[in-house]
Amino acid sequence: MKIGAKTFKTPFWIASSDLIRTKSQAEEVLKYGQNMIGSIVWKTTTLEPREGYKEPIVCDFYDGFLVASGMKNLGIHKTIHEIKEFKEDFPEQSIILSIASVNFDNPVKEFSDMAKLIRDIPIDGVELNLSCPHQVSGEKYKTELLAQNPEMVEKITKVVKDTLYGTDKILIAKLTGWNTDIVRVCKVAENNGADAITVSNIFPGMGYYTGLTEKKNGYSYKVGEPLLGNFKGGYTGVAMLPATLLIVNNVANSVNIPVIATGGCMSSNDAMIQAFLAGASAIASATFYYDSNCRTCRDFSNDLRERKEILEKFVKEKIVNI
Repeated sequence: MKIGAKTFKTPFWIASSDLIRTKSQAEEVLKYGQNMIGSIVWKTTTLEPREGYKEPIVCDFYDGFLVASGMKNLGIHKTIHEIKEFKEDFPEQSIILSIASVNFDNPVKEFSDMAKLIRDIPIDGVELNLSCPHQVSGEKYKTELLAQNPEMVEKITKVVKDTLYGTDKILIAKLTGWNTDIVRVCKVAENNGADAITVSNIFPGMGYYTGLTEKKNGYSYKVGEPLLGNFKGGYTGVAMLPATLLIVNNVANSVNIPVIATGGCMSSNDAMIQAFLAGASAIASATFYYDSNCRTCRDFSNDLRERKEILEKFVKEKIVNI
């Protein structure tokens, strides 16, 4: 599949997550599917390093997971170093770098500064993470996201696109269906230079320990205690799939650029086909690649090979068009 000037060998991507912050982590993932991963979206980085939130940062919750890592990352400079070292050993593996700002007073400048730093590094594109629930910290009940503000999306997309001008790097806007006019915001991103749209990021969420169900993250809770160390976080997993499908379909029918689906889309063969029928050109997944505790990478090679064969069949029969 193609986005802008780039061609990707498969439409199966690894979404930005704690799974890949370093070269060694990326190498571990490639053991299980080097020839089938269309692109790796490197863990979202900010201008400065972030330590993240206190444990627990992940907990199973019905048919999904609550997550609150707090955008833990190495910072843009160390992240660039890790990516450069990785690309020296794996020059053919596509990498998209996800960037974000946690400065709501002046996010445009932070995005501009990061874009200048990564303009000439060996990556295929940049993902603007405008929709992470951890962009706002310290306030328990606040769920404000940059992706909910069309004017901010316009300014950030334009300044990064202008900075990348003259390169062949693609620009992807990662937006949200949470509490926003998603079609309007996606059109704004498209009109200001986005080559693709990723929807929908994890929705803000929270949960409590009742003692009535066992939790698998190895953390000892007291009854009534929040499941996440940060109280609130984001919710992801197969339970998001119906909402993801509707959002993807709305966006795909409203813009003229590819849509990358995320949120439960790789949880099963059926879910994968559902995402492409909804209008997705690719799937970016994180939980598909994790083990049952959502902590480390599992062996996904056979599952991904099976999905590839199934998708090829649906494309050949012209049921799915990508």
